[in-house]
Parts: sequence; C-alpha cells; structure tokens
Amino acid sequence: MNKITARDIQVFVAGALGMWGFGLLSVIPSMIANIWDMGSIGPAVCVVRALVGGLALWLGGTIFFGRMQAVRLTQNLLRLCLILNCCGLVFTLVRVYLASKKPEFVGILIANIIGSAALFWLISLSRSPRFQVMPASTDKSTSQ
Repeated sequence: MNKITARDIQVFVAGALGMWGFGLLSVIPSMIANIWDMGSIGPAVCVVRALVGGLALWLGGTIFFGRMQAVRLTQNLLRLCLILNCCGLVFTLVRVYLASKKPEFVGILIANIIGSAALFWLISLSRSPRFQVMPASTDKSTSQ
C-alpha cells in the first residue's frame, strides 16, 4: 500500500487552487458588466477577485511544477483569505443584526472559510516533519 506523501498533498492543493483561481477569474467579465449594480463597493470587489484569482491560479501552477517558495506563499494567501472571510462573516452578521436585513452571502462566506481552512491545514500538513523525507544515510561499512 502506498503512503500519501507531502508532494501528493501539495499537488491536490495545487489543483484546488487552480480551480478556485480559474473560477474567480471566469466571473470577472460578468462582474464588470454589472459593476454599477453592485454599488460603490463594486469596483473594489472586482479588483480584489481578480488579484486573488490570478494569484491562486499562479500559485497552483507553481506548486504543481514543484516550486517550494510557492508553498509558503500559498500558506500566507490561505491565512489571509481565512482572516478576510472571518471578518466578512462578522461584518455581515452584525449588519444583519443591526439593520434586520436578510443574511446575504453568509452561506458563501462559511463555505469559503471551511474551504480555506481545509486547504490551509493540508498545505501545513505537507510541510510538517511527519511528511518530510529524510535522505538515505550512506552506510560506510558496506561500501568497503
């Protein structure tokens, strides 16, 4: 039976980041077409989606091709996404409570938090000592 390696986990996270980034980038034309319907925050949302989507797609590709610096950048990106999504959830819930409005985007924010947390946990797990491969020690007694 084959064990799961750190590289297997990283490739899985790379695929998830690639899909996430492509999904964010693919809706930008629709957002640009409806930018004024989103109010004053519309352009900012569009720019942030483009930046995060492009970065996630790029990081997914670089992890897939084996760049270890991308793993650290991915951890930072996922940490930032977790913080921003949690802040967005708190802001949305406070707005719902104070203004008695319909809780918009709460389900999406919770799903984003769960997804970001799962990917962050996986990429952190791949860097843990448990998954690090130790180099084979050279036995000098057999080489004589």
